[in-house]
Amino acid sequence: MKPITLYLVDDYLLTRISQRLYFAIDGSFKILAEFSNPQDCIKHMKKEEADAILIDIELLNQYNSNAVKTLKKEYPLTKIIISTSNFNDERLLTFLSYGIDGFILKNCSTDIKKTIQMAVENKFYIDLKTLQKAFSNLPMPETIYSENIMENKKFIKNLTSREIQVLKYLIEGCTNTEIAAKMAVSINTIKAHVGNILEKFNVQDRVQAVVKAVRTGLF
Repeated sequence: MKPITLYLVDDYLLTRISQRLYFAIDGSFKILAEFSNPQDCIKHMKKEEADAILIDIELLNQYNSNAVKTLKKEYPLTKIIISTSNFNDERLLTFLSYGIDGFILKNCSTDIKKTIQMAVENKFYIDLKTLQKAFSNLPMPETIYSENIMENKKFIKNLTSREIQVLKYLIEGCTNTEIAAKMAVSINTIKAHVGNILEKFNVQDRVQAVVKAVRTGLF
């Protein structure tokens, strides 16, 4: 099986060395190059595209804030996985809106290799507990909490029990095929459920639906 090609982007040399050794023992991955900043990575992508890019969120500051947008626009097939040791919920939400393909906490037990493999297979895994922690730490006025409660009630009322079940599987990163197998129904039935969820949530894709579900306290 062809190994997943990967770029490492981190300004700490020791971190890059550690990551390189981590992936080197697994024949499923091939490190094409490593960079200390996202701009050099973007330049190198013009020469050789990678299947995925693992980048430290701290490098995506105000000077490199458009790096993710640029990569997603120019190289839509390349998956972008963001890593961080200092959780910042506002940035997580921002990069989710940019279309990142994975988010990893360095000090968490999340399997980095599995997350990258899922991203390459077009499976976006979102750790529910991580999102709940992020949203619970967001500073919000009391009126926002009231609005969330109202949205919660509205969503629960509008969603069928099957749609809620499908939504839970979406949060786990399951594909339509996997959900169909778990629920013992046809894939067309699952597609219909997903379409209904997106319509009721007034969102464009699965990631937005999951974020909205957690944001309003559905799960």
